[in-house]
Amino acid sequence: MFTQIISYQAAFIAGMLESKQSLDKLKVAGIKFDSPKDILLDIAKKNKLTPKQIFEIMQPVKALGQKNMLPEIPAPGVGNKSFLQFCSEYELDFETLLADLKLKGLQINKDEKLKTLAQENQI
Repeated sequence: MFTQIISYQAAFIAGMLESKQSLDKLKVAGIKFDSPKDILLDIAKKNKLTPKQIFEIMQPVKALGQKNMLPEIPAPGVGNKSFLQFCSEYELDFETLLADLKLKGLQINKDEKLKTLAQENQI
């Protein structure tokens, strides 16, 4: 949950949250799903694909020189990354994101794992 909050918050700051575009990409690719709320695993099973393949279809095309896009669904293991590693991996402005999260009342230590930060902030 915490990683989703950070992902969505960072995506909002970066202007990259495009869930409708991702769903449209699935439809264009002929991927069957019942609802936008379906989880990747269920969509993958229904289409005889892996969740990673579904996730890759959903991603926007990355233009040359474009920064890394945040996934709409956090990747496995992201909770084991530190806040600083997460920001670095997705080329996020650490200071801006940190300040914004602190304004929302979250206590952030840049070197702590995201899952630890989630527990400490009761998210």
